[in-house]
Amino acid sequence: PRIESTHARSLRTHKSSFYRGVKQLINEDISSPKPPIASAEMTFRRPAQVYPISFPGNNVRRGSQESIETDTFKIPVRISQPCVLFVHHVGSFGKSNIAVTFQQEDPKWEFPRKNLVLGKTLGEGEFGKVVKATAFRLKGKAGYTTVAVKMLKENASHSELRDLLSEFTLLKQVNHPHVIKMYGACSQDGPLYLIVEYAKYGSLRNFLRESRKVGPSYMGRDANRNSSYLENPDDRALTMGDLISFAWQISRGMQYLAEMKLVHRDLAARNVLVAEGRKMKISDFGLSRDVYEEDSYVKRSKGRIPVKWMAIESLFDHIYTTQSDVWSFGVLLWEIVTLGGNPYPGIAPERLFNLLKTGYRMERPENCSEEMYNLMLRCWKQESDKRPTFSDISKELERMMVKSRDYLDLAASTPADALLYDDALSEEDTPLVDCNNTPLPRTLPSTWIENKLYGRISHAFTRF
Repeated sequence: PRIESTHARSLRTHKSSFYRGVKQLINEDISSPKPPIASAEMTFRRPAQVYPISFPGNNVRRGSQESIETDTFKIPVRISQPCVLFVHHVGSFGKSNIAVTFQQEDPKWEFPRKNLVLGKTLGEGEFGKVVKATAFRLKGKAGYTTVAVKMLKENASHSELRDLLSEFTLLKQVNHPHVIKMYGACSQDGPLYLIVEYAKYGSLRNFLRESRKVGPSYMGRDANRNSSYLENPDDRALTMGDLISFAWQISRGMQYLAEMKLVHRDLAARNVLVAEGRKMKISDFGLSRDVYEEDSYVKRSKGRIPVKWMAIESLFDHIYTTQSDVWSFGVLLWEIVTLGGNPYPGIAPERLFNLLKTGYRMERPENCSEEMYNLMLRCWKQESDKRPTFSDISKELERMMVKSRDYLDLAASTPADALLYDDALSEEDTPLVDCNNTPLPRTLPSTWIENKLYGRISHAFTRF
C-alpha cells in the first residue's frame, strides 16, 4: 500500500516529544492470500527545542536546533479497504518509539467536521472531555440535532487514544435502547471526535443526588407557581418503582453486552446516562474489551482503577469477565438504593483489598429490603461462577416490579442513614444541600425522607 496525506502535530513538549500523525493507507493489492506487509518510512520534524550544548573547557551554552529523525517500521495487517493510520511517536532526542493503530475508514460513520458546531463542556476528566454540540443533517435528517461529542485533551497519550478508538470500534457493533448510541465520528483533518446521542439529565449518579433536593418548594405549596415543573413528568419525585426500573433497564443493557461477549470493566452510576423519559443508557466504553475469543481480559497496563466497584478477582488477579461486571452491578444497585451514595462509606480504597478477602461486604442500607440486599450479596459472591447472570438479574428485577411491593421500608423508625452516608473520604463527592443550597445534616428522620424525597410508592410500573 502507499501512504498519502501526512498530518502531524505536537501534542506534548517535554524532555521527550510526543507526536501524532494521521496517514491514509490505500490498498493496491488485496488479492494475495497472505496479509500484506505495509512498509512505511516516516520522517518526524520536531519544532525548535532548547537543550544544552557542551563546548571545550566545560563551558556549557544553551542553543536551539531543529532535529530530524527518520524511522522505518513494518506493519503486518490485511487491508480490505482504505484505513486511517494513527501514528504515535514518543521519544527523546536521538531515540524514538513508534506505536501504530489501524482504524478502518468507514463512510457509514464518517461525519463532516464542518457540519458540527461544538458547545459547552458537559463533563471532563484528566485526558478527555464531552461537549454538547449541534450536528447539521445528521444521518440524513433535515435540520439540526443536539448531540454529545467525546474527544481527547491535548495532554492525552497513546493509551487514551487507544481507549477512544476501542470505544469507537465497540459502539459500531452495539445497538440497544439501554446502551448509548453512536451517530458517527470525525476522524479526518483534525482530532478524533465521537458523536453520540445526547442524554438530557447527565450521569445517573448526579441525577440520583439531585433527587435528594426535592422538597416543599417543588412538591408542596409552591407547586402552582412552578407549573412547568409539574408539566414535565421527569421532574417528579422518585418512587421505589422508578429505582427498580432504573436497575432493570441497566441489567437489560448489560445482558445485551454479555450476549455480545463484551466486558464493560467500569460499570458504575457515573457511567450510566439518563436520557429523556428517564431512560438509562450505559456509556463510557473506553475500558471495554471484546472477549469473543476468550472469556476474560487480564489487565496488563498500569493506571487508575475504580477499586470500590471492582470484583475481588479483578483486584487481586487483574481478571475481567462478564461475571466481574455482575459484581460491579451489585455496587451500582447499592448506589441506586442510596440515591448516589459513595460505596463502602468511611473505608479508604486501600483497605478494601484485605477486607474483601476476609469476606467483608457492605451492610444493608436501613431502608433497603432483604430481597434487594440479597440480590446485591449474590452479585458479590467470591466465586464468580456462583454469581447470577445478567439474564437472571433482569428477570428478578422484573418480578420485583410486577409484584408491586414496598422494597424500601419508608416507615422505618430508624434514621435513614442509607440515603445519606458520610462520604468524607471521597474527594469526588459533593456536600448535601437542599433546593435552596442550604447544607443538610447527614442523617434525617425517615418521615422527611418519605414525605419530601420519595413521595408515595407508585404501583404503576412502566415497561420499556
